[in-house]
Amino acid sequence: MVKRFTLLAAMLVLSGCAGVNIDNFQSADVKGSAFTQALVKEYRSFVKEEAAQYDWVDADHFAQKGLDALGGKDMSPENPNDWNLPQHNVAEITNYYHRLSYILDNGAKKSSPALAAKALAKYDCWVEQQEENHQPQDIAECRGDFLKAFADLEKAEPSLAGKAKQYAASKPKVADVKKDGKAPQSGNGTVYFDFSASKLTADDIKAIQAIAKQAGKKAKVTVSGHTDTAGPGPLNKALSHRRAMAVRKALIDSGVPAKNIKVEAKGETDLAVKTGDNVREGRNRRAVIVVE
Repeated sequence: MVKRFTLLAAMLVLSGCAGVNIDNFQSADVKGSAFTQALVKEYRSFVKEEAAQYDWVDADHFAQKGLDALGGKDMSPENPNDWNLPQHNVAEITNYYHRLSYILDNGAKKSSPALAAKALAKYDCWVEQQEENHQPQDIAECRGDFLKAFADLEKAEPSLAGKAKQYAASKPKVADVKKDGKAPQSGNGTVYFDFSASKLTADDIKAIQAIAKQAGKKAKVTVSGHTDTAGPGPLNKALSHRRAMAVRKALIDSGVPAKNIKVEAKGETDLAVKTGDNVREGRNRRAVIVVE
């Protein structure tokens, strides 16, 4: 699998930060409740897979989550609002987030520890893979594993399962991203992106071709990638890099020499429209092209 955090992972390795949580988690003594021990087993397998794919960011995140479990912290599923999920998947994942959370918070960790741990770990796997959103087979595998684990948990906890559905139904419906920040049309040196996306449209490419024609083969070009504030900062940093690199490739394809192009990944640090945290704003999801 080609992981999207390869560059960020390399930066972490060079800084000596990568692998600390991973090593500590994998070597830690397993202790705690039956649920905690089962969850640690699930997370160790998940972390090992992510590390093998050089996805140090997610491997480190879930290793820390495993360490928190060993430290006695109450474990919950990943909140969809903390991840850059494709909009068409948000409603389904959010529904299961509420249902699973309800079952876990109302006794299943004690009465069905192994099933509860597996459902939690497989849900987190699904969220992580869906956020990456470019390996359909891996997404389908994690989603399928979760749905099976969750169905087994519901069978073991029938009274909680019914209440969980009611609880999820009482939650506000997920807002359509088109209502809270649809990406504007690209132009004037700025390329806009849909939520969690880095793919260029045909119109984007036409706009970039016009800029490349203006720049010629001697001008210096800087491409800076940006995101809105929805999702964690490190994930947005990586996403902004992918956006800038997509524009860079289009510029090269349009005749601008690669050596003349500088790429910057700004993440959510330089907003075009000032917002609070976890706000989807289409005008902030962009790559800016500056020709010197």
